[in-house]
Formats: sequence, C-alpha cells, structure tokens
Amino acid sequence: MKLSNTNAKSSKKIFPGNYDRKKSASISACILRFRIPVFVLIILACLSLQPAVASSNTEHLNATIVADLQQTAGEDLLSLVDTDVYEGYDENTTPYFNVIWSPDGDQMLIQTSVFLHIIGGGDFGSARVYALYIADADGSNLKRVSWGESKSSEGKVIRSPVWSYSGDYFAYVEESTGGMYRVTSSRLVIMSNDLQPVHKIDQDIDVNGALSEMPVNFKWSSVEDKIITFTPGNLVVYDLEENTNFSLGIGDNYFEISDVALSGDGSKLVFSMLEENYTKFHEEMFLVDIENRVINQIYSVEDAHFYSVKWSPDSKKLVFIQNSHSEEDGTLCNGVYLKDLDAETPVKIPVLDYGSIEEWYPDSERLLAMKSSVDSYELFSLSINGDIDNLFTGDSSLDAVVSENGCVLAICRNLDPDVPSYPRMYNLTLLSGQNQMTIDNVSYYSLEGNNLIFVSDAKISYLNTATNETWSIPSPIEYPETIGLNPSGHSIAVDSYILELQGFEDQAATSTGNNTYSSVPDEVEVTNERNKQSETGNDNIASSFNERIGTFWKWLQGN
Repeated sequence: MKLSNTNAKSSKKIFPGNYDRKKSASISACILRFRIPVFVLIILACLSLQPAVASSNTEHLNATIVADLQQTAGEDLLSLVDTDVYEGYDENTTPYFNVIWSPDGDQMLIQTSVFLHIIGGGDFGSARVYALYIADADGSNLKRVSWGESKSSEGKVIRSPVWSYSGDYFAYVEESTGGMYRVTSSRLVIMSNDLQPVHKIDQDIDVNGALSEMPVNFKWSSVEDKIITFTPGNLVVYDLEENTNFSLGIGDNYFEISDVALSGDGSKLVFSMLEENYTKFHEEMFLVDIENRVINQIYSVEDAHFYSVKWSPDSKKLVFIQNSHSEEDGTLCNGVYLKDLDAETPVKIPVLDYGSIEEWYPDSERLLAMKSSVDSYELFSLSINGDIDNLFTGDSSLDAVVSENGCVLAICRNLDPDVPSYPRMYNLTLLSGQNQMTIDNVSYYSLEGNNLIFVSDAKISYLNTATNETWSIPSPIEYPETIGLNPSGHSIAVDSYILELQGFEDQAATSTGNNTYSSVPDEVEVTNERNKQSETGNDNIASSFNERIGTFWKWLQGN
C-alpha cells in the first residue's frame, strides 16, 4: 500500500508568498522518515451491562492512513525557515502537530511548530516557527492560515486555535513578542471556515491564566456562536449569528485580569481583577450577565488572593481557592470557598484547609477534591453539604478529572526506577463507586467527555466510560504526543497521521475537542523530538485485548 496523500499538491501552488526551492530542498531532505505500509486492525467490543455473561462478539474493522501531514503542512512549515539563520537540522527536527477537529468532523485546524537553533547563538540562541493550517478531514484542501517566527529578541507567536459552537467559525491569537519573549501585543483573529475574515481584535495583554484554562483571553460559548474577549478597559461580546457586538466598561485601575470562566450554559462569565498599589492587594470577582448586558461585583478581598474559579455544571454555583494570612500568626492559609449565585457571600469549606478542588461532579452537588502531605496524596469526593467519601491515595504526584457520566480518572506519575524516565509514564486508575481499574505504564492519556484514550505498550486504546465500548489499535508512532478522535467517529489523528476508521461511526465523540483533559497541554513550548515509527504489527493484539475486555467487564460488575 502506498502511503502518500493522493490529494496533496505542491506547496507552491497551495500557499501564497515567496517560495525558496533551494532552502526548501535542504530542509525537506532532513524530514524523510521510514514509511511502512500500514493496515491496522481494530478490535471493537460492545459490552452489555445486563447481569449475564459478557458478550464476546467482536467486529473486525479496518483503519488506513489517509494522510501524513508531515508531507504537506510539515514541508511547508520548514520551507518558511531561513537556513542562513538556523542550523542543526537532522532526522529528529520535525514539527509538533496538534489537530483540532471541527464539531462535525468535516474539517480540521492543524496547529504546528518547530524548535530551531540560531547559527552562532550559543546555548540560548533558539527560536520557534509557528504555523496554523486548515484542511478537510482527510488532509486534502490544505491551506495555511497564518504563521510566525519567535526569537528571544522579538517575534510572532500563533496560539490557541478553537472552533466555534457550530463550526462555521474559528478563532486564534497572534502575539507579538519583545525581549525575552515578553508579550507586547495580542490580536484575536476570527475567521469563517472558508477563510473569510470576520474580526481582528486588539486584546488586553494583562489577562493571565493557567495552561488548563487555555485559551485565556477569549472564550467561545458552548451553546451558540458567541465569543467573549477583553480589550483595554472593556469586555467585548461578539454574536456572529446576529452579526452584533457590545462592550462593557471595566475601567483601567487594575494590575491583572485572571480566572476568566464561562458558564456551561453560556449565559454568564466570571473573572477577577487584581489591584496593586505596592502597599496592599485588593482583588474583586465580577459576574457578567451576557444576555442582559450587565456586570456586577460579587466578591472582594483585601490582602488576599483567590484563584482556580470553577463553574458548577448547572451554572448556578462557583468554587474557588483563596490564599490569605492568618490574623493570629501571619502564616499563609489556603482555603476552598463555595459561592452560590443566590447567596451574598461565599462559604468556606473547613474540611479543605490546604486542599484543592479538581473538578465538579456532573450532578453539581459534589466536588472532586484532593489533599496532599509530605509523602502521600489523598483524593476524595465532597458534597456541598460537607459529606466526605475517600476515593484514592497515591504516593506520587496525583492529578484527577471526572468524566461526563461521573467516573473519576486518577493519574499518578510512574516513579518506578525500572521504568525509563523518557517519555514520562503514568499509572491511570478509573474509579466508579467502589470499583476501580488500573492501567499501568501509560505514555499518553486524554479524557474528553466520556471518551478515554491512552497509549500503552505501543497501542492506542479507547474506552467510553458511559457506553462501555472499547477498542485498541497498534500506534503508528511509538510515543505519540497528540491524539484526537474525530467527533464523527470516521477518523483519528495521531501526531501528523490521519487514520480513517471504517465502521466506527456509532462511537462518535460528542465533544468538539475544545475542552480536552490530557497529558499534553494545548500550548507546547518544548523541543519536539519525533519518535521513529513503531513497526508493531497485529500479533498478540487479540489475546491482549480480550484480557483487557475481561478485566473491564469484571470491574463493571463489581467483581
């Protein structure tokens, strides 16, 4: 089987601008990789929850590589590199790829970048070239949307591509950077899915947040084509369906805006503003009623700081962590607070001193929380009435997330000295009531809605925590960095590879992929060293997978 994209065109025809064939040829020679025919076998098992013997029915489905984005988007990205400035190309100098599927699965945004060394730049002479592409689901009709180059002195960074609710639009951020990669300006670009420009908005650069909150300075509604962002002194809402917009003034007396979070029903937005006058801190929390175009302060503190604000799934409550100093001895105190929108003030949850909140449960009545000590981490569920249920204890750094149907995924770093330090390995534990299932030595994991995808033993495995459907395929890359299941169920992206899944339509993902919890963050700022293709075949996959089915069935039945 020939592994070439029959729809691929030369990058000179596809992409606008100057094209240096001499430079491109020298770079393209460095990205040739082993290519082997791939015809992978998927074993699909539908597990019944009826109190009877587990069904052993399996269906053999075919999956084929329909595109390698390295041959198209990757070559174009490297053609943008000036070989008179950068050095150090070898077979590992290949781009990082992240595919973001449209909600209907018909298109994809391709976020890619490559880490480079500047000739004569020394240990700190490095840069990164970024590019964003759009293509059809099979990798055809590829077009470059934007690109940029970032050095320590100056540059342009392309960040946070996200689809709108309908998939008719997408947005991304173009950041200009100065010395030491300091952001000097930020522009939000909104385009239609046929690349017609819609809006370009100069954003407030004093909006911050954690990687888990990406994108930080804009939010798409999850129920309609509305987008919210901050400009200097204003919060702005654009309604792309009605072609209208409005702004709400927030003043300019602030040091930082953070904790920007949109409610699940899309009707409300919360954010915090920190004021600093070098003698004390004053922080306020604001609630925006988007429909009625009203903004109100709902909480404020002096000489304290709150963060990690999370909406409940029913969009009626907020939970957050607050740091303050004890009035008795001045020591730093860490508390968790619950704010009901119908109540005037938040209520402290006393059992969570020095603890953290990981997630809300889907019922909006319980929280997944964690406490840590010197040598252990304790995970438990906490009702808003104060009832505690211990779930899991780990002896290494612990993380956790809740699926849409209430299963808990606990993630621990595998610190076994016999396990290689690269890539990072994790041990996953799925918790459902009193039952649990452990999956060891996982190099990649992603939980999106109810869809858990993980990589172990050179295989990509899928588990739907709601329908209990599972499958497993050999991975075309030994240690993939990004994996994305097409919402239609027709295909899956594994780094630069697009694999067509024939007959998998009934297990389509239900999320657009904008809220994925995984081992790889949305923004990757580390050197990507592409692993060589794993030449794993189909040997022993059936017996291994049947063992996995049996284990999962026993877990579901509480055995």
